[in-house]
Amino acid sequence: MKIMCYNEFRVFIINYRKALADTQIRDLLPAYRAIIASGESGTATEQSILEVRFLNAEKTYYCFADFEFTCGANIGINTCELLSAGAVICSSDYTISERFYCTARPVCRPRLTKQCRKLTKLTQEEINFSPDSNDVLADLLELLEKYSIDQIWVWGNFDKPAIGSDVRNHKRKKRPAGNIAAAWRKVTDIQDIVVRQMLLPQAVSIEELSAVFGYTPEKGTFHNALNDAMAFYFIHRAAYTSDLAANEKFTALRRERIDKLQHMRDEAKMNRIEAGKAVPMTPAERDFYAQLCENGSRGECRSFLKLKQNIIKGESNFPEGSRLAAIYYETNHQVRVIPEEQLQVSQLKPHARVLRFIRGGSDILSLLTDNK
Repeated sequence: MKIMCYNEFRVFIINYRKALADTQIRDLLPAYRAIIASGESGTATEQSILEVRFLNAEKTYYCFADFEFTCGANIGINTCELLSAGAVICSSDYTISERFYCTARPVCRPRLTKQCRKLTKLTQEEINFSPDSNDVLADLLELLEKYSIDQIWVWGNFDKPAIGSDVRNHKRKKRPAGNIAAAWRKVTDIQDIVVRQMLLPQAVSIEELSAVFGYTPEKGTFHNALNDAMAFYFIHRAAYTSDLAANEKFTALRRERIDKLQHMRDEAKMNRIEAGKAVPMTPAERDFYAQLCENGSRGECRSFLKLKQNIIKGESNFPEGSRLAAIYYETNHQVRVIPEEQLQVSQLKPHARVLRFIRGGSDILSLLTDNK
């Protein structure tokens, strides 16, 4: 195939690079450079993007990123704005290709709060002379295109909704937000995946986890977007390439987290048991609740106690010895106690469960299984 101009060459490589062997791709490099030398080419940025794609057609690249947002003064996840973006681009063998960092000037509340200055160590002067976040993320997206990266990996579930908040703030001020929205679509939280890979019982902060793998910021502190992105890179590299069992600091951290989680579970179990002691129950109910405390969730225990308490409250409206009926709907956990003679089973709503009992003698276990 004879390539007549830069644009034809560009289309050819983009469309067919995956079908070409590495040797074929490299054989075409002189032709590409001859086109560039002829002056019949795209911009310098386009040339750079194409050449990286051209030479690395078979390589996979990752983007580890972190974003810092406005905070304090009642600013939350649904109202915050982007303050800085940091990213580390590396190949699948964890060779770093590029680093990216840029601060951004908020469109709604550009003045930093005291909490924000303390957390991020950013100065008001830095923010005042920063570009709009839509321009900042345009540069990041250009970097992703250069390395054919489809996802922006982040640590935790805060960044994506926070970037969405920045989109809304831009639209509110009638400012362009297309690049922010495009970046938002690429943001992917992989924290849980990495945590499972490392066999950790729960998520650990970037600062604490990266430290066990020897990372400390070269300049500045954590809560700097680039430093946190670098820490994320260190964590991911360790999770997928190192012998975690041989890392004494990591195994100590994992054991500490496992012990801490077990202590929390034991404490929660004791709290559930103590809560049950205050509620009158039949022996069968007491045994069932003990098993629930052992193996069930906090929500299941709470629902059981609430059901029992509501029936006790409902039956208190009737004289001793009254024959009663409790009508229970599991879907919304509502229960109603009425005299048994008023019960009309044929008029009950679907999925209703009924307990017939004498006041003071209710056993709610039958309500926890289907019955007519």
